[in-house]
Amino acid sequence: MMEYSEKKVNLTEFAYQSTRVVVTPYLKKHFNPIILNKDFIPKDGRGIIYAPNHRSTLDPFAVTTGIEDTIHWAALKRFFDAEDSIFNNSKNPLLCQLTKYMFKTLGFIPIDREAANLEALRLMSKFLKDCRNIGIFPEGTTNKHPDQYDLGEVKPGLSIIARKNDAWIQPISLVWIKDKRIANRVIINFREPFLSTGNKKGITDLWTSEVQEGIRQNKELISSLTQVADTSEGKRISLQIK
Repeated sequence: MMEYSEKKVNLTEFAYQSTRVVVTPYLKKHFNPIILNKDFIPKDGRGIIYAPNHRSTLDPFAVTTGIEDTIHWAALKRFFDAEDSIFNNSKNPLLCQLTKYMFKTLGFIPIDREAANLEALRLMSKFLKDCRNIGIFPEGTTNKHPDQYDLGEVKPGLSIIARKNDAWIQPISLVWIKDKRIANRVIINFREPFLSTGNKKGITDLWTSEVQEGIRQNKELISSLTQVADTSEGKRISLQIK
């Protein structure tokens, strides 16, 4: 678990921002994201819980293309143990070690599915109380069947950490585009943020409704792009909304 000290946190945030400046242009070119409602992101100085739905191990890096803030992402412990990688979940030892190094250097937070994660919760609370930002996936894992259902079961982590802190929750709706005729690979739809007040069910229900509405909008946009692609005579199309 990452030790919380001002010096160590500042180092990870410097590494995050340095990496973001270097890598974001490549990510934007590679993902060619469609970014919607970026102006919704709160700017009053409080800590923000960035909370997207989860469909790919690349989700945090896609989201980074639309956010300048440093985000301390929660990620599964297996990545920190070099048992898995973000590169299509390859178990190649070199890629696993690279993932481990990246996550630790950038100040990510390990989550163990088999544990109560009390240390992780305390660490996330500390970040938020110091007006820093965290990123969590309320579903807890990637949705392996997005064609069958929009969202997986929402775990209690979001509501637990939200109720302990006076922080914003920023729902984000992600949909990856599979049609190769469309140059955009992902839609990142920032939804209406809300403060983390109320009971656990209320927080979960509000996040779910916001994200589902965003996913619905994303699908409508993809459908429109598909119709354009049908008449494009084989040319790849691209939409720029930022």
